[in-house]
Amino acid sequence: MLSTALQAATTAPVPLAEVFGSEVLGTGLLTLLGCGVVANVVLTKTLGNAGGWLLVNVGWGFAVLAGVYAAFRSGAHINPAVTVGILTSGADEYAPGVAVTAGATFTYLAAQVLGAFLGAVAAWLAYKKHFDEHTGADEVSDGTDGTTIDLRDGSSPRGRGAGSESGGGRTSSDWPLRAGGSGGSGGSGGSGRRTAGLDERETLTTTSRVETVTAERAGSGEPTGAPRSTPAGAADKLGVFCTGPAIPAPAWNVLTEVIGTFVLVLVVLLFGRTPSGLGPAAVAFLVVGIGASLGGPTGYAINPARDLGPRLAHALLPVAGKGGSNWGYAWVPIVGPVVGAVLAGLLFRVLT
Repeated sequence: MLSTALQAATTAPVPLAEVFGSEVLGTGLLTLLGCGVVANVVLTKTLGNAGGWLLVNVGWGFAVLAGVYAAFRSGAHINPAVTVGILTSGADEYAPGVAVTAGATFTYLAAQVLGAFLGAVAAWLAYKKHFDEHTGADEVSDGTDGTTIDLRDGSSPRGRGAGSESGGGRTSSDWPLRAGGSGGSGGSGGSGRRTAGLDERETLTTTSRVETVTAERAGSGEPTGAPRSTPAGAADKLGVFCTGPAIPAPAWNVLTEVIGTFVLVLVVLLFGRTPSGLGPAAVAFLVVGIGASLGGPTGYAINPARDLGPRLAHALLPVAGKGGSNWGYAWVPIVGPVVGAVLAGLLFRVLT
């Protein structure tokens, strides 16, 4: 009798308002914990600072685990790519009691973007003081007026959000010069410094490096504008919210997101045909695996809402010292995951 009642309860129609709330909550927890782990790794003075790529991967895996458990009532999509994959697979229901309709599709997508936005806002609040004090490690003083030259931009943050979500980028080790002090005026041994900061050789090196990076960006289609007026550490702060490529190359960046999302959605769909006792933990392990294996090129967004919602939050929030939100790249973590989800849904239909 109890099992019959429980079965009836799980198959009863679920109101779209409840679906909306479930997806907002689940996606919000996903980005709160996901953006939070990236902030913990890249922002100054956090206890997890410089924790590395693996910490980001594991943190995002547990973020998925929390989100899936919280959004159980709606089937725990918490990702437009999963919703699109289920739609493409020909399923009749998005979850038990939630029929596949245009209204339901819109409800899932809107709730996921809103939840991702709210989760990113909560992560910013949790790390507000660290955002305020973060200056980054990739700036070099020009030694003349106390300003810095920042050769990074939003498309190449040192720490990215994945799934986002952390990544490479230019660091201070790329520079063959040192910021000068106020000691000596340059004796016969050549070891002194002018009070202005850098000696002539180092000043020329700086100029050459700026010109080289500008040329590299012009050839790749990456925004140039060096030396930039972007506030110090702005790229790191953007990386807490959204993803960016290690090597800007739009077609290849899209392909990377297609492949990563294809793996995610196909395996998630197959989980329904191969049940195990792992439950949501299986999805968490899958996300950690994708991040470790395929996350390096783009920070593995593999979720349009996870990238778009926090990017909107970055644009709207009064984040101290933020630069632009790199909207020129924002289409990549939307188009790539959608294409990957469609391909996964079609293949699942063939396989089953």
